[in-house]
Amino acid sequence: MPVRAPRRTAGLDIAQQPRHPVRVVAERTGLSPAALRAWERRYGAVRPVRTEGSQRLYSDADVDRLRLIARLSAEGHALADLARRPVETLRELTLSVVSAPPEVAAYSPRENALVRELLRATSALDAVGLRRTLSQALLQTGHLAALDTVITPFLRAVGDAWACSDIGVANEHLATSIVRDALGGMLNTAVAAPDAPALVAGTLSGELHELGAMMASVVAAAGGWRVLYLGPNLPATEFARAAKDARPRVICIGVTDIHDVQETRAGITALRRGLGTKATIVAGGSGVDEHRLSLRRARVKVVSHRDELRTMLQAYWPGAA
Repeated sequence: MPVRAPRRTAGLDIAQQPRHPVRVVAERTGLSPAALRAWERRYGAVRPVRTEGSQRLYSDADVDRLRLIARLSAEGHALADLARRPVETLRELTLSVVSAPPEVAAYSPRENALVRELLRATSALDAVGLRRTLSQALLQTGHLAALDTVITPFLRAVGDAWACSDIGVANEHLATSIVRDALGGMLNTAVAAPDAPALVAGTLSGELHELGAMMASVVAAAGGWRVLYLGPNLPATEFARAAKDARPRVICIGVTDIHDVQETRAGITALRRGLGTKATIVAGGSGVDEHRLSLRRARVKVVSHRDELRTMLQAYWPGAA
């Protein structure tokens, strides 16, 4: 039976006519149907129309926009920020990353299979299988490569599945816990260079999402830095006190968009006050755009993705691996 589009599409140019079902859009963008639903519900990345039977229909313009967002998201840009930007800005942003290797959309069939198996184990609450498959991935791809090609795509897949109610809170917590353990293991086994500078990382009060800060710590540790990871939800005064004792060259904080805005802004200001004007503070995460003004006022450097962090750390310590 042919699909009939809603009447309100009359008068739109051909690029804006909603005529592609989810399966076609998934094929053309490389995104799963679950991801498409999650990007619509959580971020409003596109707004497909519905047929009388409630089937989603996307336009050519929607497909173009989703491709751009997927490309930029793979380079580390926050989905919440990309979803707010006009398509012209998205095209401009892609020009700056056109030579960078994609992280998510084009990983190998082997890594695709690992992510699928990790998600299957998460859905089944199979902790043993999840730990075993993640350990296998780390051995096969190496720690740093696994951050980009396995762990990050897996966490995004878990987030999409949760947003679409395909998995529950318990499944999401299991995945987070096991990834946290794996990242902790990477930090525990890292060996700092004899002359390595220190890097202190963690999150401020109200910020419970620590995986980004942990992955930043793994990047630094892999480069030979002496890393002190303080964990999540630490008051700015305590964070500053610990950082001063460690005498770090860089302080790294994770900022997401799922916490109290005023509390985060106050924490950023208090951290700068506690560390003094000369300390180098770096922030990354999906919430940095929400707090960009506060970060700029506190003279905090913002990094958009891990490659940018690696480059920055090499500039601060050329002896890094």
